Amino acid sequence: MRRTFPRGGSDQNGLSRACLLPLREKVAEGRMRGGVHRDASQAEAVNHPSSAAARHLLPQGEKGACPRLERKPSCTAAHRPILLAAGLVLALAVLGGPSTSPAQTAPAADTWIGRRVITKYGTVLRVDGKPVDDEGRGKYQARGKEFRDFRIYSVEQVDGASLLLADEDSRAKGWGHAGDVIPFDQAIDYISGLIRADPDASSYDWRGCVLRRRMDFDLAIADFNEAIRLEPGEACYYYNRGKAWNARQDYEKAIADFDKAICLDPEEPDAYTNRADAQYAKKDYEKAVADYSEAIRREPGDVVPYNNRGNTRFKQKDYEKALIDYNEAIRLDPMYIPPYLNRGGLWSAKAEYAKAIADYDEVVRLDPRNETAFDRRAWLWATAPDEKARDGKRAVESATRACELAEWKTPDRLDTLAAACAEAGDFDVAMKWQEKAIGLLDKQDEAETADYRERLELYRDKKPYRQEPTP
Repeated sequence: MRRTFPRGGSDQNGLSRACLLPLREKVAEGRMRGGVHRDASQAEAVNHPSSAAARHLLPQGEKGACPRLERKPSCTAAHRPILLAAGLVLALAVLGGPSTSPAQTAPAADTWIGRRVITKYGTVLRVDGKPVDDEGRGKYQARGKEFRDFRIYSVEQVDGASLLLADEDSRAKGWGHAGDVIPFDQAIDYISGLIRADPDASSYDWRGCVLRRRMDFDLAIADFNEAIRLEPGEACYYYNRGKAWNARQDYEKAIADFDKAICLDPEEPDAYTNRADAQYAKKDYEKAVADYSEAIRREPGDVVPYNNRGNTRFKQKDYEKALIDYNEAIRLDPMYIPPYLNRGGLWSAKAEYAKAIADYDEVVRLDPRNETAFDRRAWLWATAPDEKARDGKRAVESATRACELAEWKTPDRLDTLAAACAEAGDFDVAMKWQEKAIGLLDKQDEAETADYRERLELYRDKKPYRQEPTP
């Protein structure tokens, strides 16, 4: 199996929002309640196959979740979480460790830098005293809902008790107080303490959202199940469970949960987007386009469904409409990276290589640590069918940077570096990197392994790899 360019188009992973968190006031905490996480991130949502054809799939960053403000449920004995299996309790005890509050274990100021954190409900980040990030509460309040986007931040600077927080999945950044944040590695323990004190649905939902971001999908689903048992009429719990099913690639169950969420709350655009993501993963592209279009109709300023609809139209080989969607996503948010990467893949499919390189260059300018852009650019320079588009020296430089960013642990990146070395005429080094890439592959994926080995044989024969032109 030979790779064609682009490597499979675009990935829906994580572009749709992460989770909605239904909000309730908690005693002395004002904490955010569990909810619909629209992540995927990156990194952590539904992954498409990692074959050579899928290597140009973009892991798209998730957007956050939102909690809804509701009356506090009674804490009768019947409401206690007695149905939680002993195994779940034990597993969460192992995950969370002994119960301590974040305040008790908060690191010293000089150890905050680089830590991942979440925030308590009501936190507003500010710059020069002006609000810059309310975790999306304002946009939901405008629709009459008390939701917030679930964000995971990284601490970039410290000034006394103030922390400069940067959202991992967007450009949101501002100053908050150290007392308003919870270190992500303590979040399970923190929320489990809330559940022990008052086991309401929203706490289970919130913990489920954190577990899903940790990729503990079975435990996350168990928490969403408990939230639904306690409050079966809350749409966001079904939405969040649907996200977990998507992450587990159980798309039928995901679609069923998004169907239920839409039935309970048909005005929430992100439910349509996430259902479309599941349809996309099932290759039911017509239904996916319909759901992305409905999400756009309900929230025309959101870049996510435009980008994802563009990916779907790419799969349908409707390149002109895909290009329109990518262009609109970029117009709405010129700093949003996924549509540049996806449009670059589209230009490559149309053999317009200079335009593809320009899009990858723009991503590198916007995010100098974006390994995907370095990798795609190198792959094009190394293997493009058009000799005028190839540049072995620049391919090696770009591929090397992608490998550095991936810490030399990703077979895709090493495979690209091998192709670049072959294009530059250094076949011995190309064989070295290709063999290392093969060693990192999942050996059960026989097709991908055969694909890599086919290129290795080319390098042994002193031949570079060339993409086959896209039909």
